[in-house]
Parts: sequence; C-alpha cells; structure tokens
Amino acid sequence: MLVFNSDDHAPKQRVEAWQEFSARSLAALRSVAAGEQRFQANVKGKLIGDLMIGRLQGAGHISERTRLEISQQPRHHYGAVIHLGGKPLMRCRGRLIQVQPGDISILSTMDDFWFDGEAPFEYMVVRLPERWPDSRMFRPELLTGSVISRANPLRGILVDYVVSVFHQSDRLPASAAAAVAQHILDLLSATLVEEPLQIGGSAALRAALFDSACRMIASHATDPELRTEAIARRLRISVRMLQRIFKENDATVAQRISMARIARSATMLANDRGSGATITEIAFASGFRDLTTFERAFCASKGMTPSAWRRRALQSPTSPT
Repeated sequence: MLVFNSDDHAPKQRVEAWQEFSARSLAALRSVAAGEQRFQANVKGKLIGDLMIGRLQGAGHISERTRLEISQQPRHHYGAVIHLGGKPLMRCRGRLIQVQPGDISILSTMDDFWFDGEAPFEYMVVRLPERWPDSRMFRPELLTGSVISRANPLRGILVDYVVSVFHQSDRLPASAAAAVAQHILDLLSATLVEEPLQIGGSAALRAALFDSACRMIASHATDPELRTEAIARRLRISVRMLQRIFKENDATVAQRISMARIARSATMLANDRGSGATITEIAFASGFRDLTTFERAFCASKGMTPSAWRRRALQSPTSPT
C-alpha cells in the first residue's frame, strides 16, 4: 500500500517530500506552493491485481512535468485520472482543460503536463500496466490529454466501479483482484473505442453492472418501490439482462433486496433499547409492505421470528448477528 501525508512533514519540507514521493511512486514532477490554501497532498494507493489505484486529495500547489522530469522517468506508463472533487485546470500537450467532477482524463508520463491545484481537489488515478493500451486503441499516441465524454454511457459505470473496487479491495482475494483489474482495463478500453462493448459479450461490463446494482440495493432497500424493473431502468438495461447478470452471480434481484431489508430490520430489532417501535413499524421502515411477508422472510433467513430476535438481543450484552 502507498501512503503519503504532507502533514507528516515539517512545513518547509512538504513540497520537497511530495516531489520525492511522487517521483518514486507515481511520476516525476515539479511542484510549488501556490494560492491561499496551505500546501496539502494526501495519497492512499492500493494494488489490485496488477493495477495500482491511488486516491489523492490536495490543495495549495501547482505541479508540472517538463522535458526535464520526463527524462528522469525510468519507465513510462499511462494513467486514467478520475476527477472526484474540485474543478482544477490542467494543460497537456498545449491544450488547456478545466475538468469537472466525474470526468476521466488520460495522461502519460511521456508527455508534458501542468496542473493547477491551488483550490482543494480530489481524484483517483489508475496506473495502467505497460501492456496498455491494447490493440483496440486506434492511434494510442493521441490518447494523452483526452477526456472521456459525459455522453459516453460507460463513463459513469466505470467511475462507480473503480471507486467501489477501491473501497472493497481489502476484502478481495487475490484471484478475484486479478479478474477485477482486467475488468477495469476492459471497461476503460471500451469507453475509448467508437463502438461500446455489448453487455452480453462483456464480462467486465456485467461485473460492473452487478456491482452497481448491489450498491443501489444497499442504498435504497428501505424504499418499498424498489424492484427489479426500477433497478434495470436506472442502469439502462433490460429486466431480462439484469436477471441474467444476477443469475451469473448465483442470486436473484429479489433475494438481494430481501436480504438487505432483513439485515436492516435485524439491526433495528437488536438495537431497539426502549424505542417503543413495534415489529410492524420496523418491518415497514425496512422496506417491507406487509407484516406477513416480513415475518416469513425473517424466519427463513435468521431461523427465528422477529420477536424472538428482539428478545435475544435484550437478554444478551452483545447483539445477535
């Protein structure tokens, strides 16, 4: 894991420490403190398969890579930069660009670069392996400085998938991490070619859509209107395709929704220390439409009734799981 925090260094040494870290772990560059914000650079990087994905937050400086820094780079690579916060200006190959949150730009250590990070910013960088770009790229030398259009339907899927994978990476076994890394590369390539991948023929896209659907379920399970049709419509795919994607993962959409609702209700029941909420109220608050369906699903999952679960929690110093 890569970690850097400019606050760990004395104020007068922060810029130099940042430059040394960047040259050693990211890319050679030159930075100067600038603007009204204090100099700040925080990095957390994780290796997922053969991809290094780093999250960087910063402010109060301007960075650039000139021919001097390029000549000092021992090995060159491309990077996909996902802009998460702020609207910084950057210049690459003489082209000035103001990026927006959600934009994805492609950079290379082989080209000059200037970045205005005076105001607070946050982005995620996917350091791409040396074998990238692959044969699908037409004239890859023109990729540097390109920004993936917001009109591209894969852009949002890719952004969500990379961010989600980064946060879940500590729980990924090595075999799964390698597959996820390849999925990210395939999705990135798909966003840069003229013809997007077909869902049915792309394991990468199906994996990303499954991840998006699961996160949507986790966030909106308490909504009683959350159904397969609503999720498919949000993801802009057919119900049949969504069902197929879940079947490939040994699940159904309805099962995942029910599991999320049961998990929420179990937590509410276990933590209910005198709130006075009835079983029916907890069932509705968890997204169930009626008490009978809730009790049947809860018993099937937990092996006891909601009332028994609550009594067990009240009698135990630690809540049941």
